[in-house]
Formats: sequence, structure tokens, C-alpha cells
Amino acid sequence: MRKAKAQPLDREELARRLYELGREELKLEALEMEMNQDIDRVKKRFAGRLETRRTVIEQLARDLRVACEDSRADLLPKGRKSVETIFGKVGWRKQGDRVSAQKGVSMDAAAKILQLRGFDDLVRRRLEPDKPAIKAAMDAGTIEETDLREAGLRLVRAGEDWWYEVDRQSVADRIGEEAA
Repeated sequence: MRKAKAQPLDREELARRLYELGREELKLEALEMEMNQDIDRVKKRFAGRLETRRTVIEQLARDLRVACEDSRADLLPKGRKSVETIFGKVGWRKQGDRVSAQKGVSMDAAAKILQLRGFDDLVRRRLEPDKPAIKAAMDAGTIEETDLREAGLRLVRAGEDWWYEVDRQSVADRIGEEAA
């Protein structure tokens, strides 16, 4: 298959086309800058209201979790893990042990500390803490929680994690009914 050929180009035409291309790029940059300024203004205008909504949602979710925890036996008979209503679901799920960094400590820093303390087998070559090895070492007793803490790590033991899911359509339908 042969490549389509363009018209021959001299230096003057090359300069004209480069100018045209550059002009369009500058127009694009100006338009993007204007758009970003508008976006920033809109973000500032809505920031307070958005934060208020987030705070309300967080509080409602905390209150719902406490109420669900208190009523778990009634909500989840016969070992069920979740309950569904017309407006959404709530439930609990199992989570395994996991190793995570403490606030303000990077995984790289934690790995270096583990190495300095002689726990090379708990650090991957990529110089990050080897989480499965750390969990196994904790279970075997070859490393203590204080060692993890000094490395800026902590072991979060397995447990249940509460979750919820809102059926947005049902909620929107109800809002529409109430407004009518």
C-alpha cells in the first residue's frame, strides 16, 4: 500500500502552516485557561455547600452504622450478612489481616527501618515492607508490635467491615413523589 503524497512544501508554506498550527495551539491554551478559571470560580462558589453536604452525609452514615450495629441481630436473622430495603442495603463483610503504614510514615521508610532492625526477610527487593511476610512473622512471634511501630507500621487484625449502598433511583423517585 502506497502512502498518499501531499503537495510539495517550500519554506514559505512551511512557515505559514507552522504559524497556523501555533495560532490554534495558543487559542486552545487560552480557552483551556479561561475554562480552568471558570472551573475554579465555580469550585469556590460551591465549596462551602459541598463540605456541608459531606459533613451531613458522614454523620448520617455514622448514625446509621451505630443503629445497625445495635439492631444487627434483628436485621440479620439466621447468619445473613446483609439486608436490603427499597432504598438500599447494609451489611457486614469479613476482612483479613492487613499491614498498613502509620500516619506520616511511608512504606519505603518502614521497609528501611525493618532492614536496619535485621528483618531483611520481611522487606521485598523493591524496598517496601513485605506485608504477607510481616503478618506471618507476627503470627510466628519473630517480630513484635513494637518493632512494627518503630518502623512506622501497624498490623490491623481481621474483623468485619460495615458497608452500605444507597439505591439512588429509589431515593430520587421518592423525592419526586414528595415534591409532587
